[in-house]
Amino acid sequence: IEQIATLSSGSDGSYSIDNVKVNTRTIIWVQAPGYARYSVPVVIPQERPLFQQDVFLTEISATDTQSPDAQMNFVIDGVTILQVPANGLRSRTGQAPVGRVTAEMALLDASSDPKVLPGQYQQNDGRPIEVFAGLWISLRDEAGNLMSLADDVSAVLSIPVSQQVLET
Repeated sequence: IEQIATLSSGSDGSYSIDNVKVNTRTIIWVQAPGYARYSVPVVIPQERPLFQQDVFLTEISATDTQSPDAQMNFVIDGVTILQVPANGLRSRTGQAPVGRVTAEMALLDASSDPKVLPGQYQQNDGRPIEVFAGLWISLRDEAGNLMSLADDVSAVLSIPVSQQVLET
């Protein structure tokens, strides 16, 4: 993936991106403090190079900090969302975490509007797939390094189904 721009939005949330190729699939990533990262793929048509793309940011549901030297159980509202074995995380360069690891987590309730999920979530024929819940997790060590699972390590991920779905 080629990064073509890093920018900030105006106070009204508007933004402008230059050097985007028309008729080419481009992914817009949006981040804001206190919110889950969001992405949306767009294709800017030749005949309409100015367009509006709405983004749907979800507030972070919980933040949890734990030691990577023991099994980590990251929890939202009393439910363990992610279990990672001791010493099971590495940075992009393969290094062990520096200090403790902080998880930022957000529950993505797609039961009423699938647009809260990043990406397109479509079937091959363009129809939306059926999704009832999603989860966004960011793991960083004390040095700010993004963490992921080490090679040959398995984690347990639990995605709670939306309460709205359970009530129907």
